[in-house]
Amino acid sequence: NKGWAIFSLLCFAGICGASSSLKESTGCTFCHTLIQFLNTFLYRKESIQAIVNTVVYVCQFVKTKDFCEKAVPTFAFPLYGIFDMLNSTIICTRLSFCNSYIISEDFDKIYTASKLRSVPPRYKQRTSDSAKPMTILVFGDPHIDFDYEEGRSVRCNYDVCCRKDSPFPIDPKDKAGPFGHLGKCDLPVKTLDTFLNKLIEINPDVAIWLGDNNAHNTYEHKKETHLQGVKYIADYLKNKDNSSLDAVMGNIDGLPDGQFDVRLGRSQWILEGYANALKKWYSPEGYKSMRLFGRFSELVPNTTLRVVGLNNFVMDFTNIFLFANTTDALGQLSWLENELLNAEKNEEAVIIIGHVPLQSQSAERTWGLRYSVLMERFANIVRGQFFGHIHEDLFLLTHSFSDPGRVIGVAQSHPSLTPYSETNPSFRVYEVDTQSYRLLDYEQYRLMLEEANKERVANWTKVYRFKSYYEEQYVEPETYNKILARMKKDKDYLQKVQRARFADGPRGNNPISERDMPELLCKYSSGYFYEYDRCLNATYTSTKDYIRFSILCKKIFPKWERLLPRLQPPIIRNTLHL
Repeated sequence: NKGWAIFSLLCFAGICGASSSLKESTGCTFCHTLIQFLNTFLYRKESIQAIVNTVVYVCQFVKTKDFCEKAVPTFAFPLYGIFDMLNSTIICTRLSFCNSYIISEDFDKIYTASKLRSVPPRYKQRTSDSAKPMTILVFGDPHIDFDYEEGRSVRCNYDVCCRKDSPFPIDPKDKAGPFGHLGKCDLPVKTLDTFLNKLIEINPDVAIWLGDNNAHNTYEHKKETHLQGVKYIADYLKNKDNSSLDAVMGNIDGLPDGQFDVRLGRSQWILEGYANALKKWYSPEGYKSMRLFGRFSELVPNTTLRVVGLNNFVMDFTNIFLFANTTDALGQLSWLENELLNAEKNEEAVIIIGHVPLQSQSAERTWGLRYSVLMERFANIVRGQFFGHIHEDLFLLTHSFSDPGRVIGVAQSHPSLTPYSETNPSFRVYEVDTQSYRLLDYEQYRLMLEEANKERVANWTKVYRFKSYYEEQYVEPETYNKILARMKKDKDYLQKVQRARFADGPRGNNPISERDMPELLCKYSSGYFYEYDRCLNATYTSTKDYIRFSILCKKIFPKWERLLPRLQPPIIRNTLHL
């Protein structure tokens, strides 16, 4: 196909040609011409079909024919028709062909200075005035597999095993247990039910749900069953739980995975499905905001604590619809700033919840930086930032822009319910002061899968309390700086932190080499991806662009980097799991 050959050549030039010589006007003109060509060529459905056929063919070198013929069209055809919105200014600037003031470092500096011109002092640490603290239960990433079947093989050629279409194992050790498996298997409904019963038993004041409800077999997701997970959990809790419930969407809750039309329209059915499933827990204003924009801002009943839920898709680099607006799609940053200003005026405290933490390499750089600026400006009222996505128990520090050594906020990355990443199913319960709404402590709960499968009983148990486990007095930003400093000096303490990070799964016992230490410490000490990138002392092109390009390739070729090992910068070999 001649058109596909031209397209491939131009794309190769676009990816590989962002050198200094092409940053001049000639390169900028070339890039704009390329985008015009794509707008014309890719707008035709037959062009999409030609691309699909080629990708299916290449895919079969690393995956089965059946997988490729299912997966590639799943991701390709739903994207047909988006090419009328390709913004050459945004794309060419991102590829370093052109300069654009609105997404330049100079603009970022001006934005930062304007927002941080006057920063109120952060709330002071003080002893709790509460006779009984408020409880907030946080769970996320259930990745429910409605086709999980006990006894099927935990090894298969697909992205998810232990399913009805998985083979029966030859070795009895490879049989899927009744409650799940640490590895390529998602959460059985049976295990989910035991968690929901535990939630009802605990009866927290607030339950926070961080999204990603569908299984990892993204190539088989269909519109007809896409909302099955959110409806199942909402229906289960609707008449049994008295907690206030706040929920956000995850990247896998888009269709295809990670895709959401920020111009709304074609993605509106997802928002309406979520809003309708959770309508019981929304105020009329919250319901309307969720149904229209996928975000909300709600006061916890009878308190001055506000929960602000973010739409993950407007800052996820892998969402191709962001070509329409990479800096503030759906005006969410402006909306967030306005909500925080109103909360400050009304003397409210705020907890922000979302799915993808801003440090993840799939987080859009400019969005993450400006979000972090707002976190410093409103550190006086923001009491917590709760995220999921990584499936690990992590804390991610945000530093002051004016005083980089000072920690002004902590984003908590919560471990998952699914055991897909070799982590035991987990959730967390925070204790919160009812006067200041600062975090007092938290308890981490786990289901130890090997033991549960062996005894055929699911016992969700407390595995640690923050203060005693980390040997600290407060749950404050400064506390985490002290923990990080100790991790650098005390290898036994560092290994202890790693066991918690991987939810007592096998990866938590792996020894940490000196070579791995810089990446590991940067992961904890960086609140957003640009800060993480800077911490590693890596260049924009060699690290960040490579990682982000890797994510796009891995959606169809999960092991693609094995084909090109020499192109992979050594410093990022341990960062591609996010």
